[in-house]
Amino acid sequence: MDRNKKSTGWYINLLLVVISLLTGLLVAEAATRVWKGEAVFKWVDFSQSIVGCASAFDAYAGWKPVPSRQGVNREQRPVTILPNGLRSNGSLSPESDIRILATGDSYTFGDQVGDHETWPAALERQLAIPVLNGGVCGYGVDQTVLRSQELTPRVRPDILIVSLIPTDIWRAQSSELYGKRKPFFSLKNGIPVLQNVPLGSPETPPGIAGYFSRGMEYLNDYSLFMRSMPNVRNRLQMFRNKAYVEVHNEGLEVSCGLLGQVRDTADRFGAELYLLMLYKYRDIMNRITLNNGDSPEPGDRNMEFLLKALELMDCSRSAGITVIDIFPALEQTYREHGSEAVSALYSDHMNAAGNAFVAEYIARHIGDRVQRNR
Repeated sequence: MDRNKKSTGWYINLLLVVISLLTGLLVAEAATRVWKGEAVFKWVDFSQSIVGCASAFDAYAGWKPVPSRQGVNREQRPVTILPNGLRSNGSLSPESDIRILATGDSYTFGDQVGDHETWPAALERQLAIPVLNGGVCGYGVDQTVLRSQELTPRVRPDILIVSLIPTDIWRAQSSELYGKRKPFFSLKNGIPVLQNVPLGSPETPPGIAGYFSRGMEYLNDYSLFMRSMPNVRNRLQMFRNKAYVEVHNEGLEVSCGLLGQVRDTADRFGAELYLLMLYKYRDIMNRITLNNGDSPEPGDRNMEFLLKALELMDCSRSAGITVIDIFPALEQTYREHGSEAVSALYSDHMNAAGNAFVAEYIARHIGDRVQRNR
């Protein structure tokens, strides 16, 4: 009898904890909606597919955008993947003999913004030439290079822009990212060699873990509270699966070698190669700290890979790759208008204003060459 009472009491306590958590989430969601000026009670339109980054498993790339997908992201902005697997720029591309291919991670794909608000779309409007968006959310340097080597022979661009953020170097020394297995390269006699492919198909975790995983996906899709707190969301994802499963610490050396390989690919198909370095907001503040002569915090891995990004740019220049570093423009904005002006370009990722800022900066660097080649 006592054992049955204890068992019943345990289940009641668990139920109370679950009810308390759900009540807390509902209150937090309502408060967030009031703060953001949104309706507290809003009917969810399930007819609009949440496609987000629209990626699905791929045995050789880890994941890729699914061709011919259309819907909205979690910010209710339009996301369209064209039949060729590239993201739409929101309108018909202009007629031109010159085309640009952009590859990279979520900052190139344009996570959190609409089709016409990405920097490739804004650059296309500024230069009046087609800019093909081959960005894929979550890619490291390794996957971005594989994507560049796949797309360059197919679309034959005149200009190839490979875009990175410092974190992408970290990803290049990992075999898994937020529970998704991925290819990686390791050095063999100083040469990057592809490992971990083909990948086996992922499986949904069984039992409670599976329900928790699907519940997290639902919250990420439909909760304004969760979308407003990316760090909390990321930590919950880390609870489900380790954020990075690192297999070596040679991300910088591997990345340098891989950029040399994509340079060779660009040369072979007659494309002019640029390395575009973008930054998270935290990276910008860290680099400003360095420029001010302050010492980095020991053990800060974000700072560690920021420093490696600076080395990667030097390595790229030595390999004959033209580097477009967005930081000088961001630092100037900070010096002239303060940190609020820089943070206004971000909503976790770069927002529409931030993407327009990037496009304008790129256009200033390559616009003259584009006009000369017409």
